[in-house]
Amino acid sequence: MAIMLFIVFGCNRGIERVGVEGIVTFEGKPLEGCTVMITPQAGPGAIMETDADGKYKVLKLAGPMPGECEISVEKFNTQIVDGDSVIAGPALPDKIQGKPKPFTLKSGNNTINLDLDQW
Repeated sequence: MAIMLFIVFGCNRGIERVGVEGIVTFEGKPLEGCTVMITPQAGPGAIMETDADGKYKVLKLAGPMPGECEISVEKFNTQIVDGDSVIAGPALPDKIQGKPKPFTLKSGNNTINLDLDQW
């Protein structure tokens, strides 16, 4: 019986993850179609895409680890060539595109609104 309890409870151990959500804005408007990347100092991170309202979200189950991390945002222009979508270059200024900023993620759920004009 003791061995069985160890197996059941031992398998439930895992890394702590947190939920993260927010809105990305640029030039005072929500920014659709950009990629938000969260890279913790240790452990798994998260990559999310913003919707038409500039919102992004990752649930706690698939989220990054809490603690010190870096958040970066990328957006690329695309063009349709012969029916295929191709990347035509960055859509954000160099000072923003893929440049990480430090943040601290708390346990539980985090709301981080990213105003790229303040980047």
